[in-house]
Amino acid sequence: MAKYSKSAMRFVYSSLVALAALSAPLAAEDELPNRMRSAAAIQPHQAPGGATVWVDPTDWTWVRSDREDTVVFVYKTGLAQARLVVSDQPAKPETMKEDLLARLTKLDPEPKLLFEEQRRVNGVDYLCVQVEVQSQDKKRVVFYGLAHGDEKGSYEFFTIMGADALSVYYQDMTEMLDGLQIPGSTEASQ
Repeated sequence: MAKYSKSAMRFVYSSLVALAALSAPLAAEDELPNRMRSAAAIQPHQAPGGATVWVDPTDWTWVRSDREDTVVFVYKTGLAQARLVVSDQPAKPETMKEDLLARLTKLDPEPKLLFEEQRRVNGVDYLCVQVEVQSQDKKRVVFYGLAHGDEKGSYEFFTIMGADALSVYYQDMTEMLDGLQIPGSTEASQ
């Protein structure tokens, strides 16, 4: 039996997961599986709006943000970051997606929506998207994350990394997103 490196196996796994997600029809709201935070996500970080981000401390490091409404983490390789932005302004996830695409036109006049699905994380429904932009230095960057909004406010939690690296680290990025708990979340029983 041939031996494959861990990174090659992660790439194959993450590619299969992404392909399955892209080919599956959007599930009805009652059919959404409830994603829970990873057992390795043992370190809580309090965030604005009553949110908590549970992180795997071997993968992510909190860094200070200049903005009171934003929490930022850096991935262990330095190739990615995660940002949670909280607003007390009411917003619908679909509107938040359109606003994200509009903001990203500052980086790329034609951001590409690669992926969109409804996802339930810790008991709360989110719009999950992946958007790719090409920076001025021709590097492709992917914003992969969650958006939730209602009459009380909104939460945008995105990982940001090079498009080539996302296929390798897709599972770690997904586990980071699964660590978000906002008011109304079910407590992760990990």
